[in-house]
Amino acid sequence: MRRFAILVLFAASAALQGCGFTPLYAAPGAGGDLRSIAIEARGQTRFDHLLEQALLDRFGAHGQEARSRLELQTRIGSTRLGVGADNVASRNILRARVRYALYEPGGTRPVLTGTATAEAPFDLPGDPYAAAAAQREAEQRLAEDAAQRVALQVMRHAGRSARSAGRPGA
Repeated sequence: MRRFAILVLFAASAALQGCGFTPLYAAPGAGGDLRSIAIEARGQTRFDHLLEQALLDRFGAHGQEARSRLELQTRIGSTRLGVGADNVASRNILRARVRYALYEPGGTRPVLTGTATAEAPFDLPGDPYAAAAAQREAEQRLAEDAAQRVALQVMRHAGRSARSAGRPGA
């Protein structure tokens, strides 16, 4: 039984290797070096800053020399979901729309464009300080979710580019 399990594990690893499987957080060179992407959020809001920091964390680009450039345009809005008996909103949802464009070094035309959307619901307590804290926490979650969606698209593009260029590990 033990031999059979080892044989199955060996066969599965060989199959994954043959299909071009590359772990998402593989070493640089497997799908391109994402640490060399500069993030440029055009807005100056708190959300833009949170989104930029979340993307830098995902790409590991803190303090790296940038070659590629990722430009971001954001739009954020809020909608009431629940209204109490006193006609005051008790639950809101924040929605973000992030348009992104990835440019190669020295390029003027983007090699990847897209839009990512994200949502973060939150309760609105009666206390104004608690309501402000709840909204800030929802904004943080919204930025993390939007950054994850953008990062996945950029990583997928980097993996495809590496495979088409025939780089090792792709």
